[in-house]
Amino acid sequence: MLTFLRTEKTRIQAWGGFRKALYAVTVALIAAYIFTLFSFSGRGGWNYVNLGVGAAMVLSIVAYELLYGEIRLDEYALIAVAFCLLTILSTLMAGRIFSLPKSLYFQAAFGIALYQFAKERENFKWTIASIAIGGLAFAVYFIVHYRAEFLALRFFGQDGRLGGFFDNENNVGRDFVILILVALYLIIWKKQWYMILYALVMAVLLVSTGSISNIVSLAAVIILSAFFAVKGRKKLIVLGITAGVAVAFAALLQLPAMSYFNKRIYGMFAAFFGLSGGDNSFIERFELSRDAILFFLKSPMFGNGYGYVSYQSIDGLFAHNNFTEIMAAFGIIGLLVYELLMILPLIRLRKEKSSLSRLVLALVLYLFIFQMFLVTFYQKIDHIVFGLAFAFVSKGYYGGLYLSFKGKRVSFGFRVNKDSEGLKRLGEKVKPCPLPLETDKFKID
Repeated sequence: MLTFLRTEKTRIQAWGGFRKALYAVTVALIAAYIFTLFSFSGRGGWNYVNLGVGAAMVLSIVAYELLYGEIRLDEYALIAVAFCLLTILSTLMAGRIFSLPKSLYFQAAFGIALYQFAKERENFKWTIASIAIGGLAFAVYFIVHYRAEFLALRFFGQDGRLGGFFDNENNVGRDFVILILVALYLIIWKKQWYMILYALVMAVLLVSTGSISNIVSLAAVIILSAFFAVKGRKKLIVLGITAGVAVAFAALLQLPAMSYFNKRIYGMFAAFFGLSGGDNSFIERFELSRDAILFFLKSPMFGNGYGYVSYQSIDGLFAHNNFTEIMAAFGIIGLLVYELLMILPLIRLRKEKSSLSRLVLALVLYLFIFQMFLVTFYQKIDHIVFGLAFAFVSKGYYGGLYLSFKGKRVSFGFRVNKDSEGLKRLGEKVKPCPLPLETDKFKID
């Protein structure tokens, strides 16, 4: 981190005063956006604070990139806009156009804007730092708000789940998972040992939300990331450590303070295997996902419009599964387009060897895995991660529109990325296979 800051100081000192100021404002607004995203976006009325800060962030990024970089609309913008249009089309066909969530379109725009800034590697690192700082400010706010519960250790148990003041507890838990993954990257790959305290605080706050789905998803991401990061026999070590941690966690669940988690996890297994004492929430989610699949079969191509599962269910509930919810609402086409926002970066990340790629891989894997537990396609933090993921692998873009005022001259048009490995593979000529040698056949008596 200190090496990065020294390098950045040398780079930024060469800039003019206005550029320095605009850059500082942009980085600060990204941190402020993350803070308000976590703190206010899930609260009625206060969500406009987050939207206002987001709008200021977008304007600052656009101004900076137009003057000193470029605005580029490539396959990320194409996929994000295509999904948004599909949601409108499906819901319009169903005659319920006014039920669409406006937050989806705002967040897609914010993600595309953040991509413009983060597509340069130095800016990407500053963006990660801004997320960590904004997340820390939220953690302080969270602890101050729930100070009585923390002082009395009253954050275990159904009545003690924290986070509902800010948003649904599972959504708040997702924020802490993102921050934990950022901290683990800095600890493991950058040897920033002071971030251990940061990670521990975020882990405690995650547990305080009582979000089993987030804890399970985080554990799965850590295991998979470690498994992909090592080679050979080291993979066996990862599996051994995983087994040891699982045994230790099972023992930890026996403590009285962990009774809530013990009951919930046992209830999930009981419900899955048809035993008595099944978890009601798990059963309800399973039934809603099953209904969503049946609704999908009614209109498999374009779905039945936004919120169809909620529209049809007695209690007005969503499917609690992003895959089945999108299938029911927007059909198989909508599902395929949305999943591209994660699959395409994952494909490109296969060949990335830098330590920073491990963080991006973990973030995208987390979003992909967590889809099994909640409807996430309109969640705000997801589109920020999409923007970061595409920004990190942006050197592989195929082509796109660009606009720049850099150097006091207007440049715009369409550019094909000749360095894209995908385009190179498409342009490769297939060498014809050599014909087998013609030989005479002799019969020996």
